[in-house]
Amino acid sequence: MKNHKSTLILALIFILSLNISFAQTVDKKVENKIAELKRNSIDTLICYYNFCTAETLDIIVPDSCIVNESKYLFWVDHGIYYSQHFDNCNLYPVRKRDTSEFLEIALSRLDSIRNAEIKIVEHYNKDKNSKVTDSAEVLSVDHSYYTCFDFYIGNDSFKKSINKFDLETKMLDEKTANDNFEANQKSILKRLKDLVEEETQSGL
Repeated sequence: MKNHKSTLILALIFILSLNISFAQTVDKKVENKIAELKRNSIDTLICYYNFCTAETLDIIVPDSCIVNESKYLFWVDHGIYYSQHFDNCNLYPVRKRDTSEFLEIALSRLDSIRNAEIKIVEHYNKDKNSKVTDSAEVLSVDHSYYTCFDFYIGNDSFKKSINKFDLETKMLDEKTANDNFEANQKSILKRLKDLVEEETQSGL
């Protein structure tokens, strides 16, 4: 009987811990994980997520949970690459793998990443001598979809955001090219975006 009560108490504690975990926001889950890792002397981490500036309507379905926020945390420990997925509905285990091109590139080019930016969609009219003849034509949208990276390097941190519209827009109209398209496509930020999407979709 005593063993039965002990088992029941442990089961209730486990269920309660799950409820607390689900109740936490994604940001809080990530913050707690970062704090845990830093306590274990792991102080170089990258958080990846997507963000949209448009207003969204949360759909509520009784007795269910709709994923509306998701983040990934990446780190290295003794040469082993790790990641963990976080969202507002589920609990995910830490995953590890022997290699990660995303982390290898990111951690070896931190200075370049810190100074990189995805330039806006714009076009300068020029004369036959390539001299700018007037102010730039600029194209923008009311809302944007961003790919974001939060870097935590020791006691320092910085954030890089990639505007999907600025990155992918090649033309302002049928005849007017985006002067920054080629440079944006060659940016280290574009490389990171492609690599992290490949690794997260493959189950890293």
